[in-house]
Amino acid sequence: MKRINILILFLLWIPISQLYAVSPHYSEKMTNYHSFRYLYSMSQSDDKTYFATNNGVIVYSHLFHKWQKPMNRPMGLPDTDIRTIYYHRATGYLWAAVNRDLYVLFGDAAFQWEKVDFQGYCKRIGSDGNRLFADTYDGIVELDPYTGNFIKTIHEPNMKINWSVSGIEMDLYQVQFTGEYFIDTEGSVVKSPFVKYPIAFSVYGNSQNLWMGTLGNGLYTGDRAIRTVEHQPYGLLNDNVTRCFASGDQIFIGHGIDYKGLDDRNGWTETREEFQVFEWIDDDDVPVLGNQSVRGFMQYHDTLLVITDHSIIVSGPGEDNFQTITPGVGLINTVHDVVQQGRTGWIIAETGVFEVDLKELYVRPVQDIPIKIQTGLQINDYLYLGSYAGIMVYEVSDTNHLDFRKNFINIRYGVDHLTENGKLIYWSDDVFIMESDLRLESVRTLPVTGLRRGIRITDIACDTSYVWVGTNQGLFSYNLKTEQTAHLTREEGLCSNTIQTLEISGNILYIGTDQGLTRYEIYR
Repeated sequence: MKRINILILFLLWIPISQLYAVSPHYSEKMTNYHSFRYLYSMSQSDDKTYFATNNGVIVYSHLFHKWQKPMNRPMGLPDTDIRTIYYHRATGYLWAAVNRDLYVLFGDAAFQWEKVDFQGYCKRIGSDGNRLFADTYDGIVELDPYTGNFIKTIHEPNMKINWSVSGIEMDLYQVQFTGEYFIDTEGSVVKSPFVKYPIAFSVYGNSQNLWMGTLGNGLYTGDRAIRTVEHQPYGLLNDNVTRCFASGDQIFIGHGIDYKGLDDRNGWTETREEFQVFEWIDDDDVPVLGNQSVRGFMQYHDTLLVITDHSIIVSGPGEDNFQTITPGVGLINTVHDVVQQGRTGWIIAETGVFEVDLKELYVRPVQDIPIKIQTGLQINDYLYLGSYAGIMVYEVSDTNHLDFRKNFINIRYGVDHLTENGKLIYWSDDVFIMESDLRLESVRTLPVTGLRRGIRITDIACDTSYVWVGTNQGLFSYNLKTEQTAHLTREEGLCSNTIQTLEISGNILYIGTDQGLTRYEIYR
């Protein structure tokens, strides 16, 4: 591989700079978010810090004091589990060790990782200025700083090398970790944070600032002069996203246990639309979570209700203010859907339909519903309940009493995933997407190209222009004006083809999958 001409890189920067954070398959309207709880090593340029994590490389800009978009597996890397990262100041290249291979990213303008001709398991990468070194199980070797090719084995044990920062270099910044405490070389305790998982193996010091990555609990930052260390979660609690809920400028992301990854913690992630500040709530905060998945959210003023498979968790104003509503042992079991309008919510479960008063915080079962319900939707004073037989419409009184008004029999399949855009109602019936007026008098099948038996519909979202259909084989978008269908998959940038939940907030579509969350800008 020849040296890269700096002028060519500069000219390339203009058209592709916005793709630096993602694969070229990703559109600039799409950004993926994952769990970044396992941080293995860090390296710093003049204005950025690069973190090697369990889900690729993430970048913090010290110039703008904010996170950049996740790099989301740039093209060329065989895996997202990156163990070693190193920024070589002399060349401006970023080096990453993945499994037994070594890769290079040619500067901020590049979007393609290049595999170099290097054989050997690389534990860490470093430099003494212009030269590049790799620490392998066979010893330290020198590499060509432009191509990564092997030059020679190093036999100088006292050579000063600036290595990629990992647990091996903890004493470099005079910080030790004993398993419970951060201690400096004078023996003073910096802080004793509660951490569920073994901490550390990654420490980075910049002047008086301390960056500390952990194995399982994300990132800690601190000020060594003041001797404080604070937890700074970045990204999702885990990658299994079961429900999204937008409320104002806040986004609530519900999780279940991530059986495909490293994380056995579940709960929910709270963040704001800019996705810069994250907060994790898990079974350490709310022990009742256990192995339940989050199935829905309700919010009334400052009170948030989190509905899991068979519990209701109330998060009130103030820090760590959690309580659990227990309607009765086994009363709410296997929640299918959650509906809210104003101070009233409805929980649709395998064991029935339940009314929730969000102001008084009580739950009561709804009587006299003759069949099993699997989805619901409230529009003004009318509650639509979908079942395997069709849709029942009830009028909701001021006291939330339900008066039966209409029964729509769906002659083909059952009704699931009811949604609306203010003018029309949409639902799925196993294979097709149905559209109707609010009175259920004019019903038609939408010609969504590509839907067929074997493709399982998992959720629907809509506005006045599009109907979005989440499935186990990607996302379908149906244009209501042109009647054209588009099919988005992982090849186009989704975290996964297994869609689990959809939520629209303004011009943003949140796509929850079993491997992370995709934020898609519908209109620009």
